Amino acid sequence: MFQPVTGLEAATCLMTSPAFCQPLPKALAKAMDQAQGWITSAGATSHHGRAKQLMERASRTLKRAAKKATKLSRKGSLSPACAAALNRNLLEASSRLTQLRKSL
Repeated sequence: MFQPVTGLEAATCLMTSPAFCQPLPKALAKAMDQAQGWITSAGATSHHGRAKQLMERASRTLKRAAKKATKLSRKGSLSPACAAALNRNLLEASSRLTQLRKSL
């Protein structure tokens, strides 16, 4: 049975790139990896202030990556369908991180 994930896992779940977006441009892959690292660190720390800071950093990085996906699509480096899927997922992950940060 499917169990919906909550918390930081919900944000990281959305950060996987769709299969039709392979290979992912380096700039997007790097941004997603950075955000993933900050989310992991936020989950590992017991200091709420530090966790909030790391989640904010990850959220900003995901927003920038979503914007970058749109730019790459306009330039023809990324298919419009891939850019739309990435944009939607990355912005949703960013939104979930913001909600989590406010709840701490």
